[in-house]
Amino acid sequence: MAPDLSGTWPLAAQIAADLLADPETPAHLQEPLFASAIEAWSRAEAVCRLLWAWISGQDVMDALTDLTTAVEDEEASQGSTHRKSVTRHVPAALELLRKYESVAANLRGRLGLDPASAARVGRDLAARRYMDAAPLAAALAEIEQNRALTAGGGDG
Repeated sequence: MAPDLSGTWPLAAQIAADLLADPETPAHLQEPLFASAIEAWSRAEAVCRLLWAWISGQDVMDALTDLTTAVEDEEASQGSTHRKSVTRHVPAALELLRKYESVAANLRGRLGLDPASAARVGRDLAARRYMDAAPLAAALAEIEQNRALTAGGGDG
């Protein structure tokens, strides 16, 4: 029996909403720039939660076993027989969990949601804001300088 992941989308939406509503959430995640990354992370987290819930109710061998199903269809017409086989392979639930936990951890790191990446993301955002502010500060300084020259030139 394969895990039921039908509740992924509503759970992912709830995970994302909980993150954004938490006052401890880093402020940069409220920016629209991060919306897609938050959606991807919340989907991966939702799949992890659903897989873990399913695995916890299974025999360990069921969770470790790949599942392969095959459907064969045989059709006879005009003296010949045609066989059609459709095979579906589902990796073991623990393997799926490992993959999705890896994806979730990677996205958590990119968003700055773990201690190691929080400092890095904070530093990168501060550098970006400083870089964005430098041209503006230079332009404002030039305007002030021109204003001072104009004001000083009108007195003499």
